Amino acid sequence: MSDSANDNLPADWFERFEQGLAEFNEGKYYDCHETLERCWQEQGRLTGEMSDPHRQFVQGIIQIAVGYHHLERHNVKGALKLLRRGYDRIRNFPLNTYPLELSAFEAIVQSTIASLEGQPETLAGSSGAARSGPPALQFPKIVHKPAI
Repeated sequence: MSDSANDNLPADWFERFEQGLAEFNEGKYYDCHETLERCWQEQGRLTGEMSDPHRQFVQGIIQIAVGYHHLERHNVKGALKLLRRGYDRIRNFPLNTYPLELSAFEAIVQSTIASLEGQPETLAGSSGAARSGPPALQFPKIVHKPAI
């Protein structure tokens, strides 16, 4: 990153950020949340800017990860809440400082939100028997832009 708001971040911050993205891509959504939350907190401490757009972007990724974690646990209400919040945080972020290609990621998150709207709050009954849930969902990946 070459943005002045993030110039104060230590070099290992970027390694941890990449680790969080890898955890997301591996479907380790809770681990991703834990890793990126430390990055997010450190951004706030070191930059002193709690509403910095870069910090908002990281928070959006965290919220989307937790949304998919809720979804894996059949908690539609929690998943929808966090997927919507996370999507709102990342959708207009200019990616000139992160080498990420998020158009497919954003489209899949949007599709997940649309698929979950109108579903019951949980996807499994109290007896554990599965209810009819949303159509098969695709889980997104965070992809790096190819080097030029």
